[in-house]
Amino acid sequence: MLTKSILLATLAALAAANPIARRSGPETSRSRGWKLIANVTESPITGFGAEINHFQVTGIHIGPPYNRAVLYEQYEGGGSRIFYTNGSTEQGGTSQVLTDSNGFSPHFHMQRPDEFDLPANDKSHATFLQPGPDAGDDVKLEDKRLVSRFGAGKFVACKHWVQYYQSLWNVVDYVYEGEETPEGCVDINLLAQCDELKPIEENTEWNWFSHAHVVEEECYVDVAGADWSL
Repeated sequence: MLTKSILLATLAALAAANPIARRSGPETSRSRGWKLIANVTESPITGFGAEINHFQVTGIHIGPPYNRAVLYEQYEGGGSRIFYTNGSTEQGGTSQVLTDSNGFSPHFHMQRPDEFDLPANDKSHATFLQPGPDAGDDVKLEDKRLVSRFGAGKFVACKHWVQYYQSLWNVVDYVYEGEETPEGCVDINLLAQCDELKPIEENTEWNWFSHAHVVEEECYVDVAGADWSL
């Protein structure tokens, strides 16, 4: 009996000392800047979902003043917008999700439940990366995931025709609670993946925002490389 107790205690100690024996979720860290990575939520992941799973959010210009949010394959050295949460002492840390691009600071613009404005696709609450000095509070980062401030729902990825380019793109749309996912689209989460927030030349004619009040956020180290079964 004593021998059995000693054996069980020894095994328990070995398991506690061995990190492989302990199950843990995807690795996280903290960063001032982060990419937004699409994580397809359907199971099993097939077809279009498999094609765009773990693609990154970037933007394409579709005519002044619109920049449509689209998904593009991750590659070393570029392609993604780097996002950050901007909060000032005057705002008490109210988050505004911004991204620096070509000297301007677009924000992630959501269409409200009753908005179906062109150049969005028919019956689509399209998402945009809009330039301008008024950032707005359309979205926020919550538990390392982008969520809308306008109402419960989900992001979806759709292969939509973009008139400006006369071609199909993997666009980011939003489906509010009570609406159905459009045919051919897949449900996704937009997850924050840690990345470097490079400095900007502040207080110039072409930069409307500052990095002085950037909020450090918790983010995933590698969305594509994570074991989401844990």
